Amino acid sequence: MKRMAWLGMASIAVLMSAAPAAAADKAHQQLMAEIRMLQEQQQQLHQLVGGLADTLKTMTAKIDEQTGANRKAFADQKLLVDNVAEGVRILREKADDTNVRLSSMTQELEAVRQAIASMPSPAPTQITDPATAGADPLPGAAAPGAGQTAAPPRTGAPLISPARMFDNA
Repeated sequence: MKRMAWLGMASIAVLMSAAPAAAADKAHQQLMAEIRMLQEQQQQLHQLVGGLADTLKTMTAKIDEQTGANRKAFADQKLLVDNVAEGVRILREKADDTNVRLSSMTQELEAVRQAIASMPSPAPTQITDPATAGADPLPGAAAPGAGQTAAPPRTGAPLISPARMFDNA
């Protein structure tokens, strides 16, 4: 019996020592499988990162092209705006010049109006011919030149605007 007990104990000891070895082997196999899965996932990530890098380069190139096109468009628009601004400036200068000329013409016209208004109206005079001054005209016939009025004599300063007189002085 002692021998059987000893044998029973030995077999239990062998079985017990085999269980941890089998368990350790099973855990080792599990870890190796997980490591292989991680390695496959890492390779997939590397491929994905490589694809993303290529996509990033493509997108960067497209953004650079768009940036260049936008810069050109903005430069063209700025040139057009500058040209329009220059045209408006020229038109303003011409409008100012025209306003100055109109003002000058208005002053001259007003000076002419004042000069005409201030001129005394001459009384109509009859022009007589010195040769016929002593002769009697025929009855019923009008004397030569009778009924005609003489043009008023021009006296005084010529009709010039004050601005032109100042400029001439």
